[in-house]
Amino acid sequence: MKDSRNLARIIINRRQGQGPLLDFEAGDKVKENRLVSALAESKEPSRNQLIRTLYDQPSVKNDAAFRQLHARVFGKLLNHLYFLDHSDPRYSVSRRYQLECLDLLHKGLILYQEGASALSARVCASCLAKAIQDGFTAYAIEAAQQLRTVYAEMQEVKKFRAVVKELERLQGLRRLEEQAEAIYADVRLARTGPVTPLSTMLAALKPQLERLRQLHLQAQTPGTADIYYRVQIVYLEQSGDYQGIIDFTLEAERQLARGQFNAHRFDIRFNLFMRMYAYLLTQQPERGLEVAREAEKHFHPTAVNWMYFEEHRLLLAMHAGQFDLARRVVQRAHLSPVFERQNKRAQQRWELFGAYLDFVLPPTKPSPARRRELGKLALMMPEYSRDKRGLNVAILIGQVLYFLQEQDAEAVVLRVESLRKYRLRHLREATNQRTRLFLRLLQLIADEQFDPARCAERAAPLLHQLANTPPPGEAFAEVEIIPYPLLWGIILQHLRTSPPALKPLLAAAAASSPATQ
Repeated sequence: MKDSRNLARIIINRRQGQGPLLDFEAGDKVKENRLVSALAESKEPSRNQLIRTLYDQPSVKNDAAFRQLHARVFGKLLNHLYFLDHSDPRYSVSRRYQLECLDLLHKGLILYQEGASALSARVCASCLAKAIQDGFTAYAIEAAQQLRTVYAEMQEVKKFRAVVKELERLQGLRRLEEQAEAIYADVRLARTGPVTPLSTMLAALKPQLERLRQLHLQAQTPGTADIYYRVQIVYLEQSGDYQGIIDFTLEAERQLARGQFNAHRFDIRFNLFMRMYAYLLTQQPERGLEVAREAEKHFHPTAVNWMYFEEHRLLLAMHAGQFDLARRVVQRAHLSPVFERQNKRAQQRWELFGAYLDFVLPPTKPSPARRRELGKLALMMPEYSRDKRGLNVAILIGQVLYFLQEQDAEAVVLRVESLRKYRLRHLREATNQRTRLFLRLLQLIADEQFDPARCAERAAPLLHQLANTPPPGEAFAEVEIIPYPLLWGIILQHLRTSPPALKPLLAAAAASSPATQ
């Protein structure tokens, strides 16, 4: 009981005078809890709104009281981070074990500083064993360094020498891991940075991948295994080998089942997501939706990557022509508590997806507010305007769809002409072939004066080329929110059932426009 007695004395003598945590059991009768509820339940509460909620009306006195209350609550909310529940398997599996190591390390350091060296050694030894088992080498090193200090002070010569030897081994492994982490950081930066020629990117990836293989052979730690696995997926992705990603992720799960991956570090969510993504890019959306149903149980609806997972489920539904499912995904996304936490670009993507969905599956009675939102999207270019890859073309196409739906022939012709200029100026590389072909299909709408029969006749050779053009590597892939051939068919059907009214002057302008290039 000696250790327990020492710990009890430390806590009694060193506890804080004021409770460091919020007392949620007290309910709304405590101002601190009312403030937390107001912050959590409101989208963007203003300072004055919060003061009115807590003190009835703004005043100099109430403003000063609010500042003190807010500072106190903010500090207590930070303290609650130590007590979050990380046991839910739908979060990153490694997070739980990483934080357990960090928690033990913190406790061991505090105990040593309070003079409980023997208890500190027990806790740090537990941290060292757990960190080695789960492959958190950096925490293992910190635990070993603390044990070295404690054993030296306690004159434990045998244990001191053993931990020094273990520390040297761990530091060697960590040097290898740091080299792998530096390579992975370079790879991630190259993927998200400015557009780089595909051949240049792949040429740089090959030696990096080989270097990672060698580092993992030397280190054999979960950290190097995870990085090597992820960069192999990046290489397949940038090569456009999406079938390779499907095969690779299936084999990774078989290796996990055989114990070749550390189950406390392997992120099954990432593995399933990449397979979903690969099925999308290999035009197997039904298979991708099957994986999405399996993957859903591994993603928590409040996790930061939930919305990204939902984006790809939406795209799979759109590519499969399951527009009712797509509508449900969009509705669920807007109701998600995570939606407002996304950055502006991510929220704009969801608005764009919704605009496409409204074209192929128009709401029975769109509200005036929804019509205003769609009009705003069509008339104002979001912040992708300087992005010559990604969603820029999807936005330009979406504008054409909006004005087709509005039966505004003049606006359609103007935007189709803008797309023709855009195609000639920005889409010259071979990797943009699918997008170029679809923009030429859209040009037919103006050239053939919205006649669906003539558009369909002239589209046949372009559709044949499109069917024989595979999607490029991810670094250069324009986003096909709806597959181009499927979207073209929907546009033709729209021209048959709801053709725009073509004014005489507009018809003459269309007839004199440049031929499709």
